[in-house]
Amino acid sequence: MKKFTVLLVLVFVFGFIGSSNAALQVIGTADYQHGPVYPVETFNVIYDSDASLVWLDYATTWKHSAALNWVTQLGDGISGYYTLNVTLNDGFTTDIDFGSGWRLPDAGSNPQEGFLNVGELGHLYYDLLGGLAGTDNWFPDGTPFETLYSGMNQWPGGQFDVWTGTPYSEHPTSAWRFDLNLGNSGHGFMEYEFNFTMAVHDGIVTSTVPIPSALFLLGSGLVLLAGISRRNRKP
Repeated sequence: MKKFTVLLVLVFVFGFIGSSNAALQVIGTADYQHGPVYPVETFNVIYDSDASLVWLDYATTWKHSAALNWVTQLGDGISGYYTLNVTLNDGFTTDIDFGSGWRLPDAGSNPQEGFLNVGELGHLYYDLLGGLAGTDNWFPDGTPFETLYSGMNQWPGGQFDVWTGTPYSEHPTSAWRFDLNLGNSGHGFMEYEFNFTMAVHDGIVTSTVPIPSALFLLGSGLVLLAGISRRNRKP
């Protein structure tokens, strides 16, 4: 019975520590310059440890072909446009080369229409930010997506369709998109619709900074284990 109790405590503590690591984290900032005559703007760089995915807190509107052109050139600024310089916060390390490799979000292996948790944008909306199907203005206060939060508040109740890089198989001139305002997956004509464009990057980011909630849970678990040990030593 003693061993079973200790095992339950360990499962509880480390299970919650694992879940605390799954939250979105601001890992740094990115200085972005659209072109030579444009000012440098600074945006959050956000890590999703569930999917090993880095999000740039920036969105602009393009047709799909222009969106692909933008995201594939984003980074080193060789063309003179779309320069991005990422600075990680203290305590974060990665081997990601942010000078290239950015892409549009993926709609998943089985995209479908409707208020569904599909693809990377669906995971972001429903799993990480607690969005509800059909509920407008889902960005919670304190979200790491500060730029998107500000933009979303300018048109509550409206659509915030974001392009994915996934073609719509039933129509070669369409691609999947996801409404980040309402949680709705759909598709649109690549060359007729101007939808929002977000950039993501695959890769793993590690943290050397302990997460406060994890430390609290670990400490609570150790105190509980100590109490169990003392009780079991009593005659």
